[in-house]
Amino acid sequence: MPHSTYVNARRRNKEGIRQKWTESWYRDVAMQTGRFAIANRLPPTLKPRQHFTHTPREVYGRLIQCRTGHGFFGEYYATFVPTEPIMCSCGEPRQTREHILRDCPLFARQRIHLREVSYNIILNEILGTEKGIKALAKFIEESSAFKKVGLEREGDLVVRREMAA
Repeated sequence: MPHSTYVNARRRNKEGIRQKWTESWYRDVAMQTGRFAIANRLPPTLKPRQHFTHTPREVYGRLIQCRTGHGFFGEYYATFVPTEPIMCSCGEPRQTREHILRDCPLFARQRIHLREVSYNIILNEILGTEKGIKALAKFIEESSAFKKVGLEREGDLVVRREMAA
């Protein structure tokens, strides 16, 4: 075995870890269930993907909430925060991630970004592909989607406000 430098040994070790992680991901991805399963289509990497490192923090937070299904919307509240209303501000009886992305009239104007990637707004294309996630970030950045309704921060003071699309 040829003599190995420390840097080369680290590189090979890191690559071996990434390879095992990727193999495990491909083996297990088909059996996943839950809110994130539909979005978990990108194989793992050891470095953050560019669209995450170049997304403003507030947008990034809502992007992750949307992709994981854990956020400020009725579908999540129904399961985890039963004291919160589950109705959408547009009048839809149950606000879901799918409703916000596909149908909610409050976000019709911003939906153009999603349709550029997936005309019918197929959720696994929007939530689980590089292009879809970039479009989702634009949609979120230009809308109030996946924000806590009725609360807005001004410095350290929390102020009530009306929902504005």
